Amino acid sequence: MTAAFTTRQIDSRERFAFWHDVVCSHCIPADSQCLDERPFHGSLNVRQYGDVAISTMAASSHRWRRQSHHLSRDSDDDLWLGFLENATARLDQDQRRIAIGPGDLVLYDACRPFEWCLSASALHLVRLPRAPLMRRLATTEPLTARPIPATLPGATSLKALIRDGARLDAEASSIGLGEAMVDLAALVLEGLGGAGDSRNDVLYRRLCHYLQQQHQDPSLSLDRIARDNHVSRRTLTRLFAQHGHTPMAALWSIRLEQSRATLRAGGIRSVTEVALEHGFTSVSHFSRSFRQAYGHPPSTLLQAGRHAPGTM
Repeated sequence: MTAAFTTRQIDSRERFAFWHDVVCSHCIPADSQCLDERPFHGSLNVRQYGDVAISTMAASSHRWRRQSHHLSRDSDDDLWLGFLENATARLDQDQRRIAIGPGDLVLYDACRPFEWCLSASALHLVRLPRAPLMRRLATTEPLTARPIPATLPGATSLKALIRDGARLDAEASSIGLGEAMVDLAALVLEGLGGAGDSRNDVLYRRLCHYLQQQHQDPSLSLDRIARDNHVSRRTLTRLFAQHGHTPMAALWSIRLEQSRATLRAGGIRSVTEVALEHGFTSVSHFSRSFRQAYGHPPSTLLQAGRHAPGTM
């Protein structure tokens, strides 16, 4: 599927409102603001390759801000890569801010608030399905709004594939291109999670994988994590502090992400069921934490799943 939009034929007074509606419909709902005093210009070309979409944008300087009230109304939880072929931008997410320019690649997550300020001649925004990536990544939070080095395995190939996908005829191209893009993105993000590959980096990745595998166990404690991984509590706490959180906060984040994925997949009868399935012992505590993280209660996704086509 392909779709193309431009403000060229739109009255200058209506251009940014038109642009806002187009981007919210085909990318992610968010608040927007024009930052250029001159008449706004923008174009968007969207190409769909299976579950992957590439939205190529050229636009005057403007801002996008996704906040908690968007998360409560919109269940989009895909991951997004921004490839700035010819653009400059600033991205804020997960208490990090990064200034990026031509040739840079960066990850952001639709299920948490973020802010983009950008001016672009060629900015490729790549929608990636969460599920296949999360089978290989423990969590996305340490990876968003961070520079993705060109030296990481697969990074150069991923940029070339995005560039090619933005120019191909999507109708005539195979879904295989989208699958290849997901595989390359997973390789690159795994490398980003282990960038530097020091002994501490390797241990941190191993611990995150352990938490991912064991998150359903409600008895998981700091002592148990340390004991099972043959490290001291002090080492464990210091290692996670280097990444801006505690081991238990990382475990909590994984449990919330997995709970949200389960709710979106459907087939769950109650909030209690999903909470217990993913290691929570208090349903009320789970519901409060879920609302705080995503801007809406878990029951919102439960109700949406019940009313979705093909669900009971």
